[in-house]
Amino acid sequence: MKLSIKWIQVVPVFLIVGWLGRPIVAQTTFDDSMRRQLELDVTSLMAKAKVPGASIAIVQNGQIVYEHGFGVRELGKPGRVNPATLMMIGSTGKSMTTMMMAVLIDDGKESWDTPAKEIYPEFAVSDGALNSKLTLRDLVCNCTGIQRHDLEMQFATRPRSAEDVIRVSAFEERASLQ
Repeated sequence: MKLSIKWIQVVPVFLIVGWLGRPIVAQTTFDDSMRRQLELDVTSLMAKAKVPGASIAIVQNGQIVYEHGFGVRELGKPGRVNPATLMMIGSTGKSMTTMMMAVLIDDGKESWDTPAKEIYPEFAVSDGALNSKLTLRDLVCNCTGIQRHDLEMQFATRPRSAEDVIRVSAFEERASLQ
């Protein structure tokens, strides 16, 4: 299935939580009243931002308590968005990942200087000397000298699993940490 939604139309969807002015981590149970208000807010914001479709999931205490698709996959076409619709998110994954890491750091659960191997013991790059040195900070600062491999993912000739993406790091790196 080929999606032709432009990434610029999808990016505002990730900003909806901030626009709603509500905390990302709720201390109360998600209920029908919250669901109704969320659906009204999302529909309204999508219209204002001219976003054709969005898919939202809310996880509370490790359980999905809400998932819903809004709008269409492509303007002018009838295909509806559902919770399983794949979205083109552009480069927003980097900032979302960094934000989630920062939340763990703010909560005192991790540090920017936590070694990547401490969190993911199988983490490895082809330069073995780097394996124990790379920290969370290094993973998000683009300062390691490790080659980028995002083009391999963007122009992949076959679908990639999470393991395939991790395996991309096994390509040769050209530099090591100072």
